[in-house]
Amino acid sequence: MDGDTLNLSNDDQPDYIDNVTVRNSSGAGIQLGGGNWGNDYFLGPNVVLEQNQYPLALGDGGLLPGSHVPPTGNVHNYIVAPVNWDRRGPFTWSDAGIPYVIAGAGLAQGDGGWRLLPGVTVQFEPGAGIVGGMQARGLPGKPVTLERFDPTQAWDSLRKPGRLEHVVVDGSQYGLIYSGTGPASYIDGAVLSHNARAVVGAAIVRDTQFLNNGVGAHVGFPTDLNGQTNANSFVGNGTGVETASDARYNWWGDPKGPTSPNNPRGRGDSAAAGVPIKPFLTAAPDYSNSAPIVTLHAPFFLVEPGQKIILTWDAQDDGGIVSQRVLFSPAGGSPGDYTVVADNLPATQRAFEWTVPAIAFQVTNMRASIRIEAVDNSGKVGWDAANLVIPSGEATGTITITSDLRGPFQSGDQIDLCWTATGLSLAATSFDAFLFLDGDQRIVPLGGLAAPGCLSLGLTMPFASTDVARVGIRLYGTSNNVQWVFSNYFTVRPDPRVGDAPPAITLLSPTGSVSAAPGTVVPITWTASDDEGLRSFDIQVSYDAGRTWHPLAQDLPGTARRFDWQTAPGSGFADVRL
Repeated sequence: MDGDTLNLSNDDQPDYIDNVTVRNSSGAGIQLGGGNWGNDYFLGPNVVLEQNQYPLALGDGGLLPGSHVPPTGNVHNYIVAPVNWDRRGPFTWSDAGIPYVIAGAGLAQGDGGWRLLPGVTVQFEPGAGIVGGMQARGLPGKPVTLERFDPTQAWDSLRKPGRLEHVVVDGSQYGLIYSGTGPASYIDGAVLSHNARAVVGAAIVRDTQFLNNGVGAHVGFPTDLNGQTNANSFVGNGTGVETASDARYNWWGDPKGPTSPNNPRGRGDSAAAGVPIKPFLTAAPDYSNSAPIVTLHAPFFLVEPGQKIILTWDAQDDGGIVSQRVLFSPAGGSPGDYTVVADNLPATQRAFEWTVPAIAFQVTNMRASIRIEAVDNSGKVGWDAANLVIPSGEATGTITITSDLRGPFQSGDQIDLCWTATGLSLAATSFDAFLFLDGDQRIVPLGGLAAPGCLSLGLTMPFASTDVARVGIRLYGTSNNVQWVFSNYFTVRPDPRVGDAPPAITLLSPTGSVSAAPGTVVPITWTASDDEGLRSFDIQVSYDAGRTWHPLAQDLPGTARRFDWQTAPGSGFADVRL
């Protein structure tokens, strides 16, 4: 293309873009959107973007790791993201080697499915910011950086972000703003610097440096700044802490502690009257020693009472992990919501056999949560968690999907989507429908009804290629008063004129008759081929005869043909499917 923008928008499966040349556009070379629900894209090595105003413009489209974005050759060598464009997730911003720039004054709207990966730099034009559940998880030595586009002018804020881990937030007017009444959010391993205000609202802050801000922190009950395991630092701020329910075990820039009515001899950054500060640290923490990095392979969102699954995770630390534990909350993700399920797990264990407990109706309307914590040799704690739906058992009925979903279907096919229901309890009487693309771990809302029947718009088959599409119908009331029914799987393929055949995969081991003792390694091997090439593999496992599928390994390289599954110690399973 010459003199125009290539505009792409799709929301069904990640798209591969290659062998494309765009030159001399007065805007971006390529503009990526996400249709109705957001989407990710992978730019191949043969994408040429030259002499455009920008190489890329992003709405609710994202970039997958490894995408090729030209670092030079355009008027502005950064990825532009105007504040007034839609940003409905899920989508991902990965490290593209050049910054992303939030352009224009105002707040870019996120909805919780917006992820920033390690190494990403986002610059904000004056007055720009983000509102919504964007989450940013960097790594030690490879943080996510949020900073000014114009070094002389402040950007606005991040409002109601999701989890922030190993991020740098620099040069904003209002910093990180959280709801004063909503669920607590976490800030771990961050550097918050040169902000007029750094943190306001319901935040749980650990292992974070507050440096040269006008005001460091203003957090309220039940959230806190307690640094007993992962200490925070307040150095060079106009005011260190205005309010907090707990700011003990932190460093205040001076061995005598903070300047505070509660500490008459203090000479460090200030803490307001009434803020608990003692004991405080008398020496600066060593931030070269990071807390463990824990990545939980999040289970399928629905787990049911009495069901047994294996939780799996990755964990690493620069000094060495000494112990781990598993915690569970029936509602909410604040520290006080959890109880310990298993403690003092061996440092090398990465799998745990867990039986889902029965829980009652949760009046707070908060999801259950499972959490993995790892403790290193210095006592620092790293963690990850996943929210879960555990039905109360009060919403019951017999739901039958009556539409013919045997397939195969072609992308764009329109079918009726209908169901019946009998024997409904009083706890739930409304319905909604979803399309599940289980291979992509993607759920697409289709709409709902107040009574059994047919969706007015039916189901349009997605522009996707999969053998594992299915429909889910949810009977719901409020909170966890829900019941789910799923169709059988069906196949969706694009128009054959597209000419892109699906990969051919054969599972070699384990075979259907194999058995393995709990706590042992199960080799998983396969063959695979494709007419275009193989990019990556995911492995999923089911413990309930295929009703729900949980990730076991994700983004294995396209050359992989083996994965050694370390199973969990325990009593084992009678039926495991891969």
